[in-house]
Amino acid sequence: MPFDTLKYTKCAVIVHGKSEMHLVQFIYTNLHLPVKIISKNKGRESIQINGLRDFLNKRYFRTLSTFANEYSIE
Repeated sequence: MPFDTLKYTKCAVIVHGKSEMHLVQFIYTNLHLPVKIISKNKGRESIQINGLRDFLNKRYFRTLSTFANEYSIE
């Protein structure tokens, strides 16, 4: 199925640590928003701001189609 015909998540949040992870999970569970939480090791490891470029150059963020295939709602 091509990525332009899928129903996408409305919001993707890159959390930098455990506290942001808990904040976004609270918003997600109470407001029932279609949010995709992107973290390193489920929030256990922090993503430093100077390492964000390396994190975004990983496999799922390189092209729009791989991003859409990984973070879409089927």
